[in-house]
Amino acid sequence: MIERFANFAVLGGTFDPIHIAHLIIAQGVIQHLHLERCFFIPSANPPHKDEVTASAEHRLQMVRSATGDNPQFQVLDIELARAPLPSYTYDTIQELKGMFNSKHPIPFIVGADTLNEIPTWNNYPQLLEELVLVVVARFGHPAGEVEAEIKERILSAPIPRMEISSTSIRQKLARGESIRYLVPSVVEEYITQNGLYRTA
Repeated sequence: MIERFANFAVLGGTFDPIHIAHLIIAQGVIQHLHLERCFFIPSANPPHKDEVTASAEHRLQMVRSATGDNPQFQVLDIELARAPLPSYTYDTIQELKGMFNSKHPIPFIVGADTLNEIPTWNNYPQLLEELVLVVVARFGHPAGEVEAEIKERILSAPIPRMEISSTSIRQKLARGESIRYLVPSVVEEYITQNGLYRTA
């Protein structure tokens, strides 16, 4: 059981686009773990993602717009700054430790469906020592059996399951359907103004 950890959490991802569930999860983790803030870190070229449809600039701006009214949310572009290199979580965690002089493991928010992928991540053994994995359940993505060393690094967060995904939002937009209440209104406006996720 990990008793001490950094006073901030990390939520990374493509945010293609960012949606309401991302915000609810981040706020829930802050409250549950009594943290000061959560860093949103958009990825540039994530090694485990095959499809990113909006540019890094658009995705960064949408995250900034979505989080701008919450002083406990902060956006960092440290992974985008590494482009065109891949976005490795290990490199990001090392950079955060240096930026904030963090000597304790960093709460890192992951979906339950991601746990089985973690052993394939870059510098996995060293990375695991630097993190507390804050696991969030996802509809339709059950967590399978995970390795013992991963289980030892897990903290569960009592966040309600939400059947919202960036993929489903992109599909709705491609079909011309409304995404109201699935994303913040400022993100919906940004998507409309910039013609994102439309079919040709």
